[in-house]
Amino acid sequence: MNYKYFYIKLIIAIILCSIALLTDNIVVLISCMLISPILDVIIEITNLKTINKNYFLLLLSIFIPSIFGFIISFFTEPTEMLLNISKNFYKNNILNLNLFLLSFIVAFFCGIILHLSNKEPIIATGINIACALLPQNFALGYLFGNILFKNNISHVNLYICLFITFINIFGLILGDTTYKKLLKR
Repeated sequence: MNYKYFYIKLIIAIILCSIALLTDNIVVLISCMLISPILDVIIEITNLKTINKNYFLLLLSIFIPSIFGFIISFFTEPTEMLLNISKNFYKNNILNLNLFLLSFIVAFFCGIILHLSNKEPIIATGINIACALLPQNFALGYLFGNILFKNNISHVNLYICLFITFINIFGLILGDTTYKKLLKR
């Protein structure tokens, strides 16, 4: 993995993500997911290449968008897209566990086909869109900043963003491991 390009792609994707979430622009949001390099790190982790450095990069790729969202939260008001980021996961004070399970299933099956992304880059693009890792991390920081300093967003939104991020990363890695250990034989 070319680490110089990783950081350049991450910064560009974060800028696009912030523009998308702050203007409620779904087209720009999809473009940020198209170039997000977070999946590249997960692919490297599942290939077991320089594993410690890749876990550090994975933490950075979660942390950097979150910090950017946190900083942006001081200067802007939440848009409809940010306010509704967890709307379907939590309605009428009830968690919709089916959506969490569905998120895991999507990530798991994306993990199973993750190995194909080396031969077919379009597959990695589809997985980036299906798991939407970057927007969740940006929103995580944004919601945290908003809760700390403005307190006009529910804490539940923050917890749901965090949980979905971990569900998707765990599902991708578990799906890829399942493929390599059970299905590849």
